[in-house]
Amino acid sequence: MKFRNLIAVVVGVVVSIIIIVIGEALAHILNPLPEGINMNDPEAFKSFVTNAPVSLHLIILLNYALACFVGGLIASSIAIDNKMNKAMSLGGIFMGVGMFSLISLAHPTWVIICSVLVFLPFAYLGGRMSLKISSKKNKYLFFLGYHKRIYFYHRKKKPIVVIQSLDFIVKPNQAYSV
Repeated sequence: MKFRNLIAVVVGVVVSIIIIVIGEALAHILNPLPEGINMNDPEAFKSFVTNAPVSLHLIILLNYALACFVGGLIASSIAIDNKMNKAMSLGGIFMGVGMFSLISLAHPTWVIICSVLVFLPFAYLGGRMSLKISSKKNKYLFFLGYHKRIYFYHRKKKPIVVIQSLDFIVKPNQAYSV
């Protein structure tokens, strides 16, 4: 595995964790704990989570969706190759950790089922968005750390590829026939 691919997943996870922490804080500001609940008592906190308003659970699910989308977008944007694999790896990491958290804190069953439909699909959508952004008219490739811009056009029904390069292997603006 290339080092940059590993860094892509790590950066995506870190950014997603930051989004989740901010979202959880906002969710608990909007729906504060009732008076008399001790955070050090796990049973009291589980009873609060079980009986929490639906709005709190929806905010948390939307927060997970946003975090997986942005994390998948970042991971696949940074990755060199197999970009969708990096986005889905991020979604798998968050699905495992998120399911553990949701089940251990005794969230309602509907939240657990809906979260299955949040983690991987939104990481996939973030990866697809990254691929759509990177597949514009001018293609950018990062090959051995050198920036190349490839233009595709047709000359008399024969496709031509022009590679503008900064490295010494390919001559700049040299046309290659496909």
